[in-house]
Amino acid sequence: MTYKNAVAGLNLGGGKSVIIGDNRTKDREAIFRAHGRLVESLGGKYITAEDVGTSTSDMDFVHMETDHVAGLAGKSGDPSPVTARGVFRAIQASAKERWGSDDLHGKTVAIQGCGSVGRYLAKELHDVGAELVVTDIDPERAKRVAAETGAKIVEPDAIYSVDADIFAPCALGGIINDETIPKLKVEIVAGGANNQLLEERHGDALEKRGILYAPDYVANAGGVINVYGEVAHWDSEHALKKADEIYDTLLGVFEIASGRPTGRATTEERGAIMSERETIPIAADHAGFEQKEVLERELTSLGFTPEDLGAPECISDDDYPDYAHPLARKISRGERKRGILLCGSGIGVDIVANRYPHVRAALSWMPEIAELSRRHNDSNVLVIPSRFVSTEQAVEIMKRWLATPFEGGRHERRVEKIDEVASTGESNAGS
Repeated sequence: MTYKNAVAGLNLGGGKSVIIGDNRTKDREAIFRAHGRLVESLGGKYITAEDVGTSTSDMDFVHMETDHVAGLAGKSGDPSPVTARGVFRAIQASAKERWGSDDLHGKTVAIQGCGSVGRYLAKELHDVGAELVVTDIDPERAKRVAAETGAKIVEPDAIYSVDADIFAPCALGGIINDETIPKLKVEIVAGGANNQLLEERHGDALEKRGILYAPDYVANAGGVINVYGEVAHWDSEHALKKADEIYDTLLGVFEIASGRPTGRATTEERGAIMSERETIPIAADHAGFEQKEVLERELTSLGFTPEDLGAPECISDDDYPDYAHPLARKISRGERKRGILLCGSGIGVDIVANRYPHVRAALSWMPEIAELSRRHNDSNVLVIPSRFVSTEQAVEIMKRWLATPFEGGRHERRVEKIDEVASTGESNAGS
């Protein structure tokens, strides 16, 4: 869970709960209320949520004893649709890596497990024209998915040897092992199950067979994204957008792997990634000082290294250019990739920063504006108007900005025209 939350860019640590017993028991209220009391005893250090073998109604029982629970009915609810969306995007990214296109039309996907995640995933794949082969230890579940998508049903043990393009494990873990790997007739393994590799060496075995593996804790992060969305007060659309980012995250993992087994590469690179954390300079005048202090702590928790360029303390008559200039110079000279500025309205520091070559400062008063500034304008300085947004809003604006990639394409041409002026003092556009 720690890896999953870190790779997804969520401000969470990692933990799991296990309730040992018969999941068919009818006395669920007593069991889950007892679980709630245990969670409450931790004083907010742990947040529990729905997972395998539980439901939103179980979480409602937990909620009778503690507020440290997510996945509640009427809030984020069942995480399965968001988990499935993330797995679907992981499959698309894997297809892009393997075949140069993320178009899944006509591709055959073998889905192991037709529970909630497998069912929603099957629908997503069916909608884009994929051919499906499914299995489940519960025949009725498999029949339901087949009725909805036209999938072919096979026996549980036969799913490994299906002639397909992609194998999507969506049941329990440990299914990629010495016995199953020789049976696989696919080019990609990407699914929603946890701990798919029985041992780390089985990732090496997949690589030797030429099978691309999407690390499970990257592919199936949609569920915890959904849970975090409830904690962070996101709407459902925001959670789905965050799950869509799994596509770019996984492409980044494949790039890091560079010909090595993806599972081993992500393991070996974790230490290197943490030691090469991006440094984000941040500066504010008196009006933005308090929010700056909070944002610095958030940057640290998100895995960045904040570089405080002032103000060192809240001085009511200080001047915002004194803080905006040093930060803008660092971005302009390429010493830092991106930075964050705050002042009362945001306008003053925005004007200062945008006087520097190659600086694209974006005044953002809501997360959607910050996101668009990254996607369409490749903004490299986020400007927050501290007197017009709450501290909680400022945190969400910053998180959205940090997590959003530049789309490129037609926008790249437009950004190049901005930098023409930065380099020459005049633009060729329209001449």
